[in-house]
Amino acid sequence: MQTDEEQAFAEEVRAFVRAECPESVRNKVVAGERVTSEERRAWHAALYRRGWAAPHWPVEHGGTGWSTVQTYIFSETLAEEGAPDLSAFGLKMLAPTLIRYGTEDQKRRYLPRILSGEDFWCQGYSEPGSGSDLASLKTRAEFIDDHWVVNGQKMWTTMAHEANMMFALVRTDPSAPKPQLGISMLLIDLSTAGIDIRPIILLNGERSTNEVFFENVRVPAENLVGEPHKGWTYSRVVLGNERLTIARIGLNRRQLARLKRVAAAEGLNDAPSFAAKVAAAEIDLAALEAMALSMLDRARAGAEPGIEANMLKIKGSELQQRLAELLVEAAGRRAAPYGPGAHDPDRPWADRLFKGHFDARVVTIYGGSNEIQRNIIAKTLGMGALNGIAPAPTAADEAAEVLALLRRSLETVLSRHYAFDQRRDAFHSPSGHSERAWAAYGELGLLSLGLPEQHGGMPGGLTEIAMAAELLGGALALEPYLATIVAARLLAAAGTQDQQAAWLPALAAGSAKAALAHHEGAGRLSAPVLAEARRDGSKWRLAGRKSAVAGGDAANVFIISARAEGEIGLFLAPAEKVARRSYRCFDWTGAADLDLSGLVLPAEARLDGTEATLDLALDEATALACADALGAIRAANRLTREHAATRRQFGRTLDSFQVLQHRLVDMAIAEELAAPITHAALEACRGADATARARAVSAAKVKLGESARLVGQQCVQLHGGMGLAQEYPASHYFARLGLFERAFGDGDDHLQRFASLSRLQANGTNERVNTREIR
Repeated sequence: MQTDEEQAFAEEVRAFVRAECPESVRNKVVAGERVTSEERRAWHAALYRRGWAAPHWPVEHGGTGWSTVQTYIFSETLAEEGAPDLSAFGLKMLAPTLIRYGTEDQKRRYLPRILSGEDFWCQGYSEPGSGSDLASLKTRAEFIDDHWVVNGQKMWTTMAHEANMMFALVRTDPSAPKPQLGISMLLIDLSTAGIDIRPIILLNGERSTNEVFFENVRVPAENLVGEPHKGWTYSRVVLGNERLTIARIGLNRRQLARLKRVAAAEGLNDAPSFAAKVAAAEIDLAALEAMALSMLDRARAGAEPGIEANMLKIKGSELQQRLAELLVEAAGRRAAPYGPGAHDPDRPWADRLFKGHFDARVVTIYGGSNEIQRNIIAKTLGMGALNGIAPAPTAADEAAEVLALLRRSLETVLSRHYAFDQRRDAFHSPSGHSERAWAAYGELGLLSLGLPEQHGGMPGGLTEIAMAAELLGGALALEPYLATIVAARLLAAAGTQDQQAAWLPALAAGSAKAALAHHEGAGRLSAPVLAEARRDGSKWRLAGRKSAVAGGDAANVFIISARAEGEIGLFLAPAEKVARRSYRCFDWTGAADLDLSGLVLPAEARLDGTEATLDLALDEATALACADALGAIRAANRLTREHAATRRQFGRTLDSFQVLQHRLVDMAIAEELAAPITHAALEACRGADATARARAVSAAKVKLGESARLVGQQCVQLHGGMGLAQEYPASHYFARLGLFERAFGDGDDHLQRFASLSRLQANGTNERVNTREIR
């Protein structure tokens, strides 16, 4: 969440863009047209005049002194508004490297010219046969007569034909014991004799990349960056200087808005399959942004981005490609024309869409291909836990300290009661779970969180409950914690004083358990409530069935939803009055089917709550189920990484095989995306906007379902046959995560709900769009 000051800053940036960047240029950017060099230089000059050309530089060299958060807001706001990108080679890659490793003369000579845009730089890294494998480069530089003499070839050199300077990696010590140790970085004036720049024309007909040939090119000795043969180290700094902005969230948001406009123009508003694709992309963008915002929260506390930045690059670039592909899909054959005379006067934007689709293929290649990013992440996995739902406590944050204390206490309880053999014993006990663990939850106050104090409640709310759910999911706990706490919170919100007094003290103390009986049949969101409650004098007569009621096997009291007098009502029913069939689910947790036929309740059994109260309870329950799944995802990932690090096949550990490393990385990315979007759903449940809450919860349920499926299946796959064995935890994580996908509506249900709340509209209206106005 942005603070008021951060929102005001974003508006200041937005106003500047609209005032200083011509609308015609912004329209070009949004439409995917190439901005001319003159237009880009003019925009650079406007930023330079304002002092905003290099916000990430130190103030003494012309930077702004902004925080990491401000720099992120600035970058993403520019992208949303359609401002042209400035070349990153000088401003974002070379300059920070010179500031750190360059000589004082190099800083005085080059930094002001980079800042003003007087020098335009390109990057000489890739070579034929040496793309992402930079260590294999062959361009050589020999030190002769106080000059470095360069011979060789660079390939795919972006914008070399417009640049006047290049920073290049060259091999200066062919005899070095490792290829990386013999590489240096040189600053090369492209007007030097012996340089030949030749165009590479891409399929889109444009020239953006080049071959650059060097024949006895003499580079002054003072143009060496840092020390000889240390260029590999410097190159890693260069490639790491784009951190939080590398996911291009602002650009993706702009493209999503464009996709909705195109879809509306093509009459795809009511095409369910396409609407689902757009909704899925929007959910992925929400997850990506939630992840970036969580990184910003840590940046506020002084933390540096870690491998999460590499994860952002992977998922952000993949989303760019997907949105570009969906734009082509929306336009259909209208995207096919190419070249002069191809424009459809009614849809002048259509013939540019396939060009955008083509151009987007490069985003998973440049800056280190996504495969290389996965290699980098793989080397880091296991060095520390990824981030959880709750922020790490600070000395000034008393609430966070209390939460951390509660977490440690619950971790201690689970370590005492939930070793894997203890879990098996609990499953085979009469209750099907550990009554000792349940009593400990009560002693810790976990069952009374957020309930009224006069009925035994204590301060707390969704954050604390979600923390507990995450730990319980990771431990594969069997107790009906979420079932009871969700029902208790609903009773506290909708029950009468007498109803609350009758049940809440026992629920808060742990001497009773409760369950919400709402879903019927397969439990889909779209399924209507068929159970009925009919007045009969001073009583209510219920009829119908409820299926797969989580915790229903152990519940002492149920809250039952049923149609009553034209609306859905809620009824409090002691378990001894309800006919139920109890059973164990595949993940060993308990549930029950309820037969309401013949159930007669007194008039005072009806709760005061409305359908809106029930909707809130169901959204909260879904968000908390996501927290439980997140805990299981984390634990399954840890288990799998530990197994891969110790299990040997063909004389090697499993995690030494690159294909398995990449699977472990994808599992880790799924985990890292899952936590922030779960947190966002929980935050939305605290707000007053029911639509925003429903969107956030459905987005989390879809994304957690995808992550649960990936992690659960790969956990078993990487364990091999033992992953299917009942006596090994991998199979149990697979079961818990697999059944989570079907709880509270499956992914398709929530995707449809999200899509229905995000109708494919242009400019906030259902009206047909003027296709000539689409950009």
